[in-house]
Amino acid sequence: MIGFLTGKILEINNNQILIDVNGVGYLVSATNETASRSLVNNEIKLYIYTAVSENDIRLFGFGGQNELQLFKKLLGVKGVGPKTALNIFELPLGIIINAIVNSDHHVLSTISGLGRKTAERICLDLHDKLDSLAIEAISHDSMKADNSNGKIQEACEALCNLGCERNAVMRKLVLAPTNFSSEELVRWYLQNS
Repeated sequence: MIGFLTGKILEINNNQILIDVNGVGYLVSATNETASRSLVNNEIKLYIYTAVSENDIRLFGFGGQNELQLFKKLLGVKGVGPKTALNIFELPLGIIINAIVNSDHHVLSTISGLGRKTAERICLDLHDKLDSLAIEAISHDSMKADNSNGKIQEACEALCNLGCERNAVMRKLVLAPTNFSSEELVRWYLQNS
């Protein structure tokens, strides 16, 4: 089992990172955040989850242990496989954890490939299983996410009142700069849609 990989980034393509580790190239599926922070020719360290299926062996890489822990917990939910679990990381880690802890399945159901029933099941199954260590380790990120999440919710409501589709709005708004007010988020959404 591979615990982590450290090496030089050779290529990044659609959240797939090719890492040279002592002359061996590993193709790793990474979260949006990890892939966007990574630059070709830079060194990287990723914590690895190895998914073995009948026809395939895939590596999933995470920038921190907290992301990897949450990924493994997501895999324990019925109907959530590695690809779906990785898609959940379209949202920032703090927002994911806040949504699960607060049983806010609406936030999770905005993720592509994740339906309402699966989002509800994730909230129900993991609500009490996110141990204090994982939550404590990202408390700073969670506090930022709480503030950001409130502004995002306000902006989403305003945009839905203008006739925009909720899921599309939520997917887009979580990508906006976190220092924006709800009014600035509405403006940013309308300019970038």
